[in-house]
Amino acid sequence: MFFYTSLESPLFKNENVCFALSDRYGGVSEGVFNGLNLGYSVGDCKQSVDTNHRRVKEAFVKTFGKADSRVGLGVCAAGENGMDRDFTKNVPMFYCQQIHSTKSVVVDENLVSKYGRCDGRSMCLGEADAIITHLSNVLVFVMVADCNPILLYDRKNGVVSVIHAGRKGVFDGILPFVFKRMSEVYGTRVENCLMYVGASIRSCCYEVGEEIRTQAEILGFSDVFQGKNLDLIACLKQQSENLGLKPSQVEISPFCSSCEGGLYSYRRDHSTGRFGLLAMLKKGII
Repeated sequence: MFFYTSLESPLFKNENVCFALSDRYGGVSEGVFNGLNLGYSVGDCKQSVDTNHRRVKEAFVKTFGKADSRVGLGVCAAGENGMDRDFTKNVPMFYCQQIHSTKSVVVDENLVSKYGRCDGRSMCLGEADAIITHLSNVLVFVMVADCNPILLYDRKNGVVSVIHAGRKGVFDGILPFVFKRMSEVYGTRVENCLMYVGASIRSCCYEVGEEIRTQAEILGFSDVFQGKNLDLIACLKQQSENLGLKPSQVEISPFCSSCEGGLYSYRRDHSTGRFGLLAMLKKGII
């Protein structure tokens, strides 16, 4: 169900945010989507994706509710899991229709009120590629199948964003755009931020053409190619350094989604599902 979680992270395990990177196991999708596909727009059966969303949310709440009472996911504990079933059902779970843009959506009290009770359903916030929130007990996620799933966390102001960053998003600067939005809305400063980049396609598997090489050079990316293969992680490192993030503030997964059979990969399989990066702020953040 989960490829990696913040409970395993030396950088995030003691922070007031929890996250999980899903894999393709534990779901009900069939055929090329076999397993825990979280993407609605890839040709999978909607009912299967609905079930997968419910399962991954329940697993998230169970994992972090049992691990850390500060999360606030089970204060009315019921059953051996120490988890309130009604609470789990009504945790808002938000995602976007991802369009490889630099657009972000802020999930605040007004937006949550607009959507009302979710009754266990996940809710689409429209077209965007990043979600930002300061609300605890609200689950936000992005879906990928080779693109970079990124979490940016303001530990001082209690704000988290999840970002879908493919090659176009990285080249267009979605990471600095999201940081700018967090700064404008919440006063986020770079020295208070931590960043996680999950499994994604790496230079070992990402061959591109001369047009992409030319674009990278025009944008000022240096030493981001290994032969014909593009290293998007090197691009993200340059962008994060330009923002002022130090290496000690950043955790990057060592795994390539195309090499890992337990993850969905568009480059490897073409017709395939999506895995996700899910995040939630813990209860009680000031």
